[in-house]
Amino acid sequence: MKLNELCEVLGIYNHEALTKYRGVYTYRVGFFYTHGKDHHKIRENLEAALKKAGIEYRIIDSGEQWKAFRGGDTLKQGSHWWVKFSIIEDK
Repeated sequence: MKLNELCEVLGIYNHEALTKYRGVYTYRVGFFYTHGKDHHKIRENLEAALKKAGIEYRIIDSGEQWKAFRGGDTLKQGSHWWVKFSIIEDK
C-alpha cells in the first residue's frame, strides 16, 4: 500500500506523522505536554484505526522520544510518541 493511500484511509493529514522505510511504517504523534497520554494509548488508537479500515498489520515496536523544546524542529526531531508497524500483504 502506498504511503499517501494509507494516510488517507487512516485520516492522517500531517505529512510528517507517517513515514515508510524498507517496508516498515512509523507513525508519530508530537507532544509538548503529555496530558496523561503515553505511547501505549497512541498504539491502541492506531490499532483501532487499522482494524476499522480492515488492514492486516503487525506491530513491531512503540515508544517515546523526549527532547527539550527548540523552535522550528520537525516532528521527528522533537518530543513524540512513535509506533512502528508493517502491513501484511496478501500473496
